[in-house]
Amino acid sequence: MEKMLSASTEKEFLKSSSLVLLANCFSQIILFLLNLYLSKKFGPELFGNFKSALYLFTSLPFLVDFGASVTLVKYVAELYSKNREKLSYLVRWFLKLRVFAYFSLLVFLLLLQDKIISLVFKNFDSNLFLVGIVVTASYFFSIFASLVQGLQNFKLYSFILVFSNLLITLFAIPLSNFGVSHALLAWSFGSIAYLFPIKFLWEKKIFEKTKKKVDAKKIFFKFSLPMTFFQAPESLSVVVVPLLSIFFSSTAIGHYSFAFMFYWPTLLIPTALQIVLLPKVSELSGLKNYEKAKRLLKKTIQVYLLIVVLGLPSILFFSDSFIHFIAKEYLPSSQIFKSIMIFGLLSGFLVIYKGYYTGLAKLKKVFLIVLIQNLLLFIISFVLLSLSSF
Repeated sequence: MEKMLSASTEKEFLKSSSLVLLANCFSQIILFLLNLYLSKKFGPELFGNFKSALYLFTSLPFLVDFGASVTLVKYVAELYSKNREKLSYLVRWFLKLRVFAYFSLLVFLLLLQDKIISLVFKNFDSNLFLVGIVVTASYFFSIFASLVQGLQNFKLYSFILVFSNLLITLFAIPLSNFGVSHALLAWSFGSIAYLFPIKFLWEKKIFEKTKKKVDAKKIFFKFSLPMTFFQAPESLSVVVVPLLSIFFSSTAIGHYSFAFMFYWPTLLIPTALQIVLLPKVSELSGLKNYEKAKRLLKKTIQVYLLIVVLGLPSILFFSDSFIHFIAKEYLPSSQIFKSIMIFGLLSGFLVIYKGYYTGLAKLKKVFLIVLIQNLLLFIISFVLLSLSSF
C-alpha cells in the first residue's frame, strides 16, 4: 500500500512539475523575445540603462518581503488541511505587515531618489526613477501567487506566470516607442495577473477573520525573518546588473545584459522542479515522512542530471551561431554568453537543493546554497567584464 502511495505521489509530482515547467518555459520565452526586441531597439547603451533600472526596482520588493513569500508557501501547505482557522489568522497577519512595509519602502525611495540616481544611473531619463517606484509598488500583489503555490493549485499558479509576462509584453512593445522609462512602466501592468487568484483564495477562506490565533510573531522571528537573511545573497542574482553598472560603462552593461538574459532560461527547469518540490517536501515534513521526501529529491536530481548532460555540449557548440542569427551586434559578448549559460545550467542543482531544504526548514543550508550560487555569479560576471574590451 505504501509503495502504491509513493508511486502515486511521484506521478503527481512529475505531472505538476511538467505543468509548471511548461508555464515557466512559455512565459520566459515571451519575456525573452521581449528583451531581445528591446535590446535591438535600444542598442547596447540604452539597453544597459534599461536593464539596470529594471533589475534594481524589481529586486527592491525583496527588502520588505521578510521571507513571507516562502513562509506562506510552507505554512499554507502544512496548516490548510490541519487547522484552517489558524492559517487564516497567519495570512492576515502577514498581509498587514506587508502593507506597512511597502508603504515605508516607497517613502524611503522618494526621500533618497537623488542619491540613488547619481549612484546607479549615469545617463538617465528624468522619469525613470518615478516609474521604477510604481513598478516596485505593483509587486505588493505577488504574495497571492505564493498562497496559490502553498495550496498546490499548480494550474492556477502556471496561469499567473504566463499571463503576467504576456501582459508585460503587450504593454512594453508599444510603450517602448516613447523611451526607456515607458518600457519599464510595462512591468507594473504584469502585476494585474496576481489579482486573478483572489476569488479562488476567498473561496478557500484564506482571508477569513477567525477567533483562533497562531503565534505569528514566533513564526516571523524564528522562520520568516531568518529566511530573509538567509535568502539575502539570492538578491545578488537580481541586482548584479545594477551593481556592475557602478564599475563598468553603459555599453559594457548592455552587452552583459544581453548575455544575462539567457541565465534565467537555464534555470527554468530546476526552478519548475523546486516550485513543486518545496510544498511537497513541506507537506511530507509535517507528516514526519522524511524518507519519502528524500526519495522525491533523488528522483528530481536524476531527471535534471540528464538535462545537464544534454545541455552542456549544446551551449559550447551552438552559441556563436545562435547569437549571430538573433542579434549579431552582440557577438562581442559571445564568451560571456557561454560562461553565464554554463554556470546557470550547473547551478540548477543548487536551486533544487534549495527547494528541498526550505521545505525541511533547514535554513542554514538554504543560506549556504544561495550564498555560494550568487557570490559565484557576481564574481564570474565581474571577471568576465574586466577581461572584455567593451
